[in-house]
Formats: sequence, C-alpha cells, structure tokens
Amino acid sequence: MNNERRFLLKVLGISAVLPLSAYSVSKLDAKTNEVFLRPPGALDERDFISRCLKCGQCIAICPQKAISPLIAEKNFKKANTPIMIFQYAACDLCKNENKMLCIKICPTGALSDIQRKDVRIGIAKIIKENCIAWQSTGCSICKDACPEKAIELTPNALEPIITENLCNGCGICQKICPTSLAGSYKGTGKKGVIILPNKERL
Repeated sequence: MNNERRFLLKVLGISAVLPLSAYSVSKLDAKTNEVFLRPPGALDERDFISRCLKCGQCIAICPQKAISPLIAEKNFKKANTPIMIFQYAACDLCKNENKMLCIKICPTGALSDIQRKDVRIGIAKIIKENCIAWQSTGCSICKDACPEKAIELTPNALEPIITENLCNGCGICQKICPTSLAGSYKGTGKKGVIILPNKERL
C-alpha cells in the first residue's frame, strides 16, 4: 500500500468516526493524529491553536456559512475552533468583498493575511467508487462548477480528474456533488469528491 493510499484511508477512517467533520480535513496534528480543514489563511496547526481564541467571529461573519465550530469530545484544546465543512456549503473567498472576511475579523492573526490566489484550504480528491461519472456516465457537475478550472474530464470516458496545482480547496465541488443524494436511495449518501489535506501544509 503506497503512502497516498495510507493517507487517504487515515482521513476517511477519521471521517467515519467524526461524522460532523467528515468533510473538514486539512491539517494533521502529529500528536493527536487528528485532521481538520481550517479557514483561509490558517497558520500551521500548532501555531493556529496557540493563537485562536475560539471567539467564533470568523464563524459568524462567513457569508457562505462554510465555517463551523469543531465538536471534539476528546480534545478540549481544539474544541470550538473553526473548521470548514463542505457538505452543504463552500468557500467563495468572499469574492464580493475587498478582503476575505474571516481573515479581516480574526483578532489574533490565527488566520494570516494572504492573497486569494495563495489560498490552499485543501485538495480535492475524486472518490471513484462513489462518483457517478466513474461508476456509470453522464455527470460533469463538479467540473462545470469549479471556479479554478481544476477539474477536467478524461478524453474518452469523460470521468473527472483533479489538477492539484490549480485546486484551492474551496469545496464547491464537494458541496455540489449529487452523489450523496443519489446514494441516499441506496443507504450510502457519500460524496464522489471530497476535500483532503494539502499535505504540503501539514
């Protein structure tokens, strides 16, 4: 089993245990082996935790409602820190504002002041066994919705693939993926694309 597969299985395993944060994986804490997606501009996990006041201002101000407090039963230090959940929402980087609001309102610099072009919340990953296009045919919804043009279709079978260097982890693909709705009739309800950690920032 290669390292990428081990990494994916670790993330998916954690997601199964923590259903609320199943769609919120971004930074790996080596001490606790927990993985979370943080808002744009988040510092490395240790620095982020040391600065975050759990004040909830970034959560309250997010116009897309893509930021939620982390519910953590075993790690009180990280409980109520902000995480991204892309099941029903996505981050548009506050495109109608002169600055990303979560970064603007953060009182401690836990969310650093970065440019939109430099945001890397995470990396999209196609879950082929859940993806409609990979399992049958005829779906390009994630490709059509991606604002960064980070999703392409294979030439022959028209299956989605991710161009990782273009992906900023905004979560629109995961939010809009219809697989969970289609799968609900089969008792699964899993997404065909999810946002995984940007391993360069772990």
